[in-house]
Amino acid sequence: MGKRNSIFCIPVGDDPDICFLGTMILGSEGGKLVPYNEARQLGRYSVNINIASNVLQQLPPEDLFSPGDIKMEVSKVVDVSEQDLNDICEIIGKRNVYKCGRDVKEEIEKEKETEFQEKYLHMPKIGTRVRRGRDWKWKNQDGQGPGTVVGHSERIGWINVEWDNGILLPYRFGNNGFITAYDIEPCDEPRILESQPIAVGCLVRRGPDWKWNNQDGGAGNIGTVYRLKTETEIYVRWPNGNKSNYRYGYKSCYDVEICDPFDPAVIESMKRQKKGVE
Repeated sequence: MGKRNSIFCIPVGDDPDICFLGTMILGSEGGKLVPYNEARQLGRYSVNINIASNVLQQLPPEDLFSPGDIKMEVSKVVDVSEQDLNDICEIIGKRNVYKCGRDVKEEIEKEKETEFQEKYLHMPKIGTRVRRGRDWKWKNQDGQGPGTVVGHSERIGWINVEWDNGILLPYRFGNNGFITAYDIEPCDEPRILESQPIAVGCLVRRGPDWKWNNQDGGAGNIGTVYRLKTETEIYVRWPNGNKSNYRYGYKSCYDVEICDPFDPAVIESMKRQKKGVE
């Protein structure tokens, strides 16, 4: 929580644990310890952030302004108390730790992306279909069905799998520094759609609106959906190792189309691709 939201702690009681509260604040950008008698002022925090945001738009972008400049701009916008002025100056002074919604969204997206990477040659590639393996101990997380490898975890010896029931979690595959365990193993079970237009694990190839040259390794190659960014934007891994996002209904455009996994031609293409990779 403190990574993207400031944590403010108000010590109360006869013997508050200041060390514990201080530890929480240290892991928070922009947070601080607030004396009990200043708690009422903290209640104006959100109001002062909005004022600071409006004022900042009127100040020079090169940081060539002083607290006096800030107070002058504030006085043009609204009449506030001296304490509010001090808080607004402090907020603007620490503006680098406050992020707008768009920046936070981009940051979260980048963090997510690290979990959808291939990092280890000994692990199944993204798009590989899997089932529970010999060391499975995770009860019914898989819905007793197959799933799709969507990335190699940041944790050594763990691999990320999205099961056909929609659950996405990491599982052990190989040695994690303590033990060797295999919670999953590859299988040849295709993804069967129910009511969804497309899903993780589906096989796809170039569609009617393809415009991405040979990202897929050439016409006719079949890739696997490993992530749905939205209902109309998907991520695909191609047999040449390329991965990218594509339109699947976005603004009525289809960069890819679904392949029938039971089509003999598709089955034959998948066999050829597998031999080519090996």
